[in-house]
Amino acid sequence: MFGPARESSWNRWGALARLLGLLVAALPTHQAFAQAAVVTCPSGTNSVTFSPGLTNEPQDVLITGETTYSLCATVLGPRVTTATWSVGPVLFPGNSCDNFLSTYRSTLTLQWDTGETSTVLFTTVKVALQSTTFAFVQTGTVTAGKFVGNRAVQTITYLNEDLENGCNSPSGLTRLDGPATLTIAPLL
Repeated sequence: MFGPARESSWNRWGALARLLGLLVAALPTHQAFAQAAVVTCPSGTNSVTFSPGLTNEPQDVLITGETTYSLCATVLGPRVTTATWSVGPVLFPGNSCDNFLSTYRSTLTLQWDTGETSTVLFTTVKVALQSTTFAFVQTGTVTAGKFVGNRAVQTITYLNEDLENGCNSPSGLTRLDGPATLTIAPLL
């Protein structure tokens, strides 16, 4: 009914459709692509403990930490409202009050209120903010889970007085508490 030329054309279109189907099937799933998101969590609390307490003498110290975020606002992407992460205990060899976690890399897993997680590879830098405070500024990329491919920035602030008083006490600095913020946004 269609003739040889028409059937040949249909065969080419069929072959092309099958080829496109194979190419699409070979593409990574949607989770492999960055999911653009802008999330800010301005209201967080952090607590970190040291065992044994940090002193002015270098020693091996086990560090345990936890941060809880509330009031998260999602501007772009799937909605989240709270998040938590915890780490440790992790052994930090040769730590003291003088070289207290100055720069290091770590992987943290955020647990969102949706039950999903985000794994973030952070580089942390200790920054003096004023004569009364210092902060750990952590920048990194979400490497797995919710918001994969986006940049993450976490800032945790502590009082210098807490550090000094703890380091000068007989038991050393055993705990620090401070406010924390978290932002997740697309890589630029």
